[in-house]
Amino acid sequence: MLYSERKEGKIMKKHLKGQLTIGLGLIVLSIVLHYVHVLVFQDLHHTMIFLVADIAFVPLEVFFVSMVLDKILEKREKGQLLEKLNMLVGLFYNKVGLELLDIFANCDKNIEDIRKPCQVDLKTYEMNFKDAKQFMVNHKHRIDISQIDLVQLKENLEGEETFLTNMISNPALYEHDTFSDLLLSLFHLKEELSMRNVKSDQSEMKEYQLDHLRIDINRVYKHLSIEWVDYMYHLKEKYPFLYVTAIMKNPYDTRNAELIEEEIMEHYYNQK
Repeated sequence: MLYSERKEGKIMKKHLKGQLTIGLGLIVLSIVLHYVHVLVFQDLHHTMIFLVADIAFVPLEVFFVSMVLDKILEKREKGQLLEKLNMLVGLFYNKVGLELLDIFANCDKNIEDIRKPCQVDLKTYEMNFKDAKQFMVNHKHRIDISQIDLVQLKENLEGEETFLTNMISNPALYEHDTFSDLLLSLFHLKEELSMRNVKSDQSEMKEYQLDHLRIDINRVYKHLSIEWVDYMYHLKEKYPFLYVTAIMKNPYDTRNAELIEEEIMEHYYNQK
């Protein structure tokens, strides 16, 4: 057994012993107080009535505390954690994700299959997020690796290594498996690029190396695109002003960003 495990076991035993000591102390104190009550008021009958009534109420107290109050607090804490997590996801897309998604989407061989479901109706300010998510899940994410500057991609990911490490070490991600999968796939791609002598001129690289990198990029691209739909939905529900910017930076929308902004100003903000 490792030293750290033995130390942890000793700490747990000490903690348990402390709890038992406190519990026994409280029981003894309760007995003493009831005894004093009997001595002072000379009424054992009513003392026993109150004692039995208090004991009978214990299961209800346990029910309300453990099953009602705890659930309320747990739901509140989960909501706060989810809000922090969504902030992390937003930070990721603003700093790294949107740029990568734009690169991969421009090299997507099947991009036309998902352009329409992922565009926002500028007159209603709406996007069918449920359909968009389903389209993304079913979409065949197949990039044309010859259109990607692997050297630049490698440098970009290595430059963001500290940021990505801080992201994946954040405890809030324990509640978001899909985003954790995205970060892990991104780290794997960075590692694969780092261990290879990638060339801007891909003709100098071996075909099996390009095939390997293509698979890894497709994996990252799929995670990025699926998570992006959830990110857009969160912005629309919680931060409409950020949602406007996200619409203009939509990698699946070929419309001019200035025209998008003008349309939004005319049909959305004028109604405010």
